[in-house]
Amino acid sequence: MQTKFVRSCSLSLAPLAFVACATSTPRAPHAVPAAQIESALPAPAPAAVLAQPAAPRAQQSAAPKEAMLTAGIGVSDSPVSTLFSASYDVPIDERITLGPSVHYGYDDDVDLFGAEAKGRYFLAPFTDTVQAFVSAGGGVGMVDKRNRSEDWGLLFSGGGGLRVKTSTHGMLSSEVNFYWMPEDLAGEHHYFGWQIVQFVIAF
Repeated sequence: MQTKFVRSCSLSLAPLAFVACATSTPRAPHAVPAAQIESALPAPAPAAVLAQPAAPRAQQSAAPKEAMLTAGIGVSDSPVSTLFSASYDVPIDERITLGPSVHYGYDDDVDLFGAEAKGRYFLAPFTDTVQAFVSAGGGVGMVDKRNRSEDWGLLFSGGGGLRVKTSTHGMLSSEVNFYWMPEDLAGEHHYFGWQIVQFVIAF
C-alpha cells in the first residue's frame, strides 16, 4: 500500500516539474568585455587625413616636348603675294618654343622676304588634339617692287594660330601674322600674312 502511494505522488508531481523547467528564466550568455569589442573594430582615420583635400591632377604641358619643323603656304595682303614659310622650333620651357623662322612672298609686282628669331607661347590645350598659340619675333625683312631696287630693314612680327595633332609626330597648323617694318621699305611699312595650312613634324 505504501509503495503505491509513493508511486502515485511521483507521477502527480512529474507534470509540475516539467512546467517549472519550461518556464524558468534562461541564463544570459557570457558577456564580452567592451574593450575586446573596440579592439576588433577598424581604427577610425585620423582627422588630418579626412580633412586633407584630394591631390590635384598633374597639369598637362602646353607646349610640345620635342623640336618641330614647320613648312606652310598661304597669302599676304598689302602687298598681295603667295606666301611660303618655314620654321624650326625648340622647346625651352613647358609653354614656350624658340627658333628661326623665314617666309617668302612672290607675285608679279612684288617680292617679300623675312628672317626672324620667333618665339611661340602655347596656351592650355582645348582638347587632346587642338592647341592654340601666340607668337612674336624680330629680324630683317626685304621688299622688292618691280622696276626698283630691293629695300632691306628691320622686321618685327606678332600673331597666333591653331595646331591640330594628326599622328604621333605630325600636326596641321594655321597661323596669322602681322609684319611691321620701322623703316619705309619700297613704300611699305607693314603687311599681313596668313599661312593657310602648315605641316608640322616633331622630332
